[in-house]
Formats: sequence, C-alpha cells, structure tokens
Amino acid sequence: MPTTHGPDPPPSSLTAALPCSTPAPPPSGSRFRTSPSRPTRPTCSCSPGSSPRRTPVVVPPQGVNVKDFRDPTTAWYMASEDAWLVTIGSKNDVQRHAEIVLVYKTADFLRFELLPDLLHAVEGTRMWECVDFFLVATEEETGLDTSEPAGDFVKHVLKVSLDDDRNDYYAIGTYDAKKNEWVPDDPEKDVGISLRYDYDRFYASKTFFDPVMKRRILLGWISESDSERADAAKGWASLMLKHQN
Repeated sequence: MPTTHGPDPPPSSLTAALPCSTPAPPPSGSRFRTSPSRPTRPTCSCSPGSSPRRTPVVVPPQGVNVKDFRDPTTAWYMASEDAWLVTIGSKNDVQRHAEIVLVYKTADFLRFELLPDLLHAVEGTRMWECVDFFLVATEEETGLDTSEPAGDFVKHVLKVSLDDDRNDYYAIGTYDAKKNEWVPDDPEKDVGISLRYDYDRFYASKTFFDPVMKRRILLGWISESDSERADAAKGWASLMLKHQN
C-alpha cells in the first residue's frame, strides 16, 4: 500500500509535560505481564528536588493536521521486533483525501518510530478517530488478547469512529504483521462504508480484553437528544454503555 503521510518526524520529538511521568507499557493480559521477554512496568525514580522525567509526545507526520491526530489504540506486542505497536487514526487532505491508520513502533514507550506504510486507508470516508484494532476467534466463542499472534482461525477487526456523522464502523479482515498491512475480507464492506456497531446513538467505542474471563469488553458513548435545559434540570447528559462477550 502506498505511503500517504510523508517523511517520518524526528525520533526525538518529545516534550516535557508532567513530573515523574515515566509511561508504563499497557499490559494486555496477565501472562504477558510476567513474561521475561516482554517489557515490564517501569518504576518512577523521581525524588524531591530531582529533575522531572520527560513525557513522550508523538508529533503528527507531514501532511497530517495536529487536530486530526488523536486516540491511540491499545498497544500490542510483536515478538519478532521485540517491540510494541500502536495505531492512530487520521486523514490526509494534502495528497489524496484519504482516511488513514498510522502505526508507530516503540520498545520503551519513550520514543516512537513511525512505520513507513499505512495499516489501512479508505478514500472519502472522512476523519477517522477512536480507532480500535483487535483479534477475534473464528472457531471459538472466546475473547483473544490483543498481543496474540495472527494465524489460522483468527481474524482482525478494524473499527473507526467517523467524526462527521458520529457513527462507529468496522470491518473484518486479515493482518499481515510483516507488511504492516490489514486487508478487509470483503472490499465492498470496508471500514467506514458498510457495517456499524450500532444503528442508533453509539459512538467513540473502545474494547478491552479481560484475561480472567477470557472475553472482550466494549465501552461506548451514547449521546443525548434532550434539550440543554432538560439536561441542566436532570443534572446529567449522555451515557457510557458497556457490552461484554
């Protein structure tokens, strides 16, 4: 797939933000937290009077507006690279008006390298935010850890939230880690043009793997149709919804 996001930003594009803020790799499941070959949670070593650590800030690549660069996914571990990968949704209006999913690689969650190719792109679907990327089993009714390797009887779901129409779209396909590429099983049902999680008010969803119950939990936002006056009178507006399988 051709690259649409231009040259990589400098790898040292980090800025200081919060004191004592060494980031922790997101654990995908208990067995990954205890594996000696995987990164573990770093310990904050700041003390009174010491210099604060630097919080990493990933800068949008050329051709991507800073306002169109947000909502990273849960990171997954890639054993062949001994590194973690994370995706960010965006759009590129400079070259071909394509909605895109960028992939970054990191070994320490302090420095992030933008991979040269896009995970996926679809033209004409508008800004992609709140991207989610996870595995599903085709032969069993059980959830899978995000860091499970691709293989037989496994598919990858790519889900995006369209900023313009406020709906969540998804497609099922195959992920090739070596090529850094995801391909939908049915191009006619690609991301943003066909299937939706819900056909009412449901947006900005995110899934999480539950390693104890071996299930995937889905959280999403439900907007309100009441007036602002009604919202003020009842003291709340909008809801968070949880599904679990």
